[in-house]
Amino acid sequence: MKYEMRDYWTGEPLKIDDKIYLAPTRPHLGGLRWWFMCPQLNRRVRKLYLPLGGRHFWSRHAYELAYASQRETKFDRALRRARKLRLTLGGDPTDDEYPDKPPRMRWATYNRLMDKLVAADDVADERLILLAARWAGR
Repeated sequence: MKYEMRDYWTGEPLKIDDKIYLAPTRPHLGGLRWWFMCPQLNRRVRKLYLPLGGRHFWSRHAYELAYASQRETKFDRALRRARKLRLTLGGDPTDDEYPDKPPRMRWATYNRLMDKLVAADDVADERLILLAARWAGR
């Protein structure tokens, strides 16, 4: 693959000539599944990335890229989990009220999801308590 780009830092033009190979596999149910071969790691990948400052299309592992959820604190993960559970229960993800049981949902399922929601809210509230204590100590 030949392409031209500008260097992220200096702005000078760069001409890149990389070879990107495809590799097929045969799934159990038939057909072919095609994969990119990462030029850096020489392994099959589904996607190739070109992040800011990058010059080549490589895999996520080659660039050591992380998912956004891997960079979240435990409090942010708890907030995201609570929003998702509120949506599952038919409530507003931005509302602090606990949603009522949706129609046709079994009580056992509702109670299990509510237990998870309360636990996620408790973890998220820990951060508020820590921030309030830090602010009061000023």
